[in-house]
Parts: sequence; structure tokens; C-alpha cells
Amino acid sequence: MAEQTFYPQSIAWGRLPDGRFFLNLDMQVQAPNGKILRVPVCSFMLTKDEEERLKASLTGLHIVTGNGRN
Repeated sequence: MAEQTFYPQSIAWGRLPDGRFFLNLDMQVQAPNGKILRVPVCSFMLTKDEEERLKASLTGLHIVTGNGRN
């Protein structure tokens, strides 16, 4: 059977200079020098309507970050 490797994924979001909202889904892989690299997997550009529906669906959701700070 083939060996399977799991890579953590991360989500980044923001607003482009033209005002559009974006979401990026990245894999986090370790480079030979030990640094963690984010490799893009998928990107989404949302319309204003999609952005509003996303905000409504996330209302009350607590997002945990992996930065190690409390």
C-alpha cells in the first residue's frame, strides 16, 4: 500500500485593493531547511452577495488560531 502523508491546511482571507473579498486554502509543508511553506491549493474570490452570506453563516462561530498565543 502507498504511504500517505498528512499536511496541515490553513485558510487566509482578506480584501484586494479593488475591494473584493478573497479566501485562500493552503497546505503547510516543511522545506528541506526546516521552514514551513504555505503551498496554495485553492483560491476563491467572492461577490458582495457571497461575502454577505458567508458572514451570516459564520455569525457566532469561534475560530481557533494555531499561533500558540492565548
